[in-house]
Amino acid sequence: MAILPAGSGNDLARQLGFSKHSGRLATRLQAGRTTLIDAGLLTWPGASEWFVNVASFGFTGAAARIADRMSKRFGGVSYVASALLALARHRDFDLRTVVDGGPPWSGQLCTGILANAAWFGSGMHVAPGARVDDGMLDLVTVTGAGRLRLAGLLAGVFGGWHLSSRSVSRRLVRSVRVEWAGDLPWEADGEVLAVESPVLAEVHPAVLRVVAAPQAAG
Repeated sequence: MAILPAGSGNDLARQLGFSKHSGRLATRLQAGRTTLIDAGLLTWPGASEWFVNVASFGFTGAAARIADRMSKRFGGVSYVASALLALARHRDFDLRTVVDGGPPWSGQLCTGILANAAWFGSGMHVAPGARVDDGMLDLVTVTGAGRLRLAGLLAGVFGGWHLSSRSVSRRLVRSVRVEWAGDLPWEADGEVLAVESPVLAEVHPAVLRVVAAPQAAG
């Protein structure tokens, strides 16, 4: 796979070092160098969905729903606007998670982000240093954040400063199982998903061959 960045966010292209200049992409293709990167797989009753960049649920899933109904031609501005609209309607979600087959955690969560790469939402640096070739997903979760603190986290996410908040945690994982009742918005690589509980998210190491050696950490 090779990427010519022509989307509204281009976050995976940023991670892999692909330029918007078509001539530079052609040079890469001619060189013929490739490398293998990881991908994530979401599975729920009766269906599944692959993702390469980021999948998320909760607040970020709600923001993706709003962005899906808006024009994305303004790129990052559209994503910020959808996040602000989601913030105005925000509520925490009751759910249960199991990470890597360990003990379950139950409680209220604002959002959960499964990052294979470092950026999403057109430049939001959600998982600084995340690698696409380490066989792991970066699980970033936000709990105990009201609207005011969540607004501050949104302001800091472009620089990766959100990770210093006591409301944010981050860990490397191979699988996460999420269960809930009612509605829990999900997205994968910016696309809104119609999922059912439970969802199992798993990383599949070295399954996607991409052109040239990517910048594996972002």
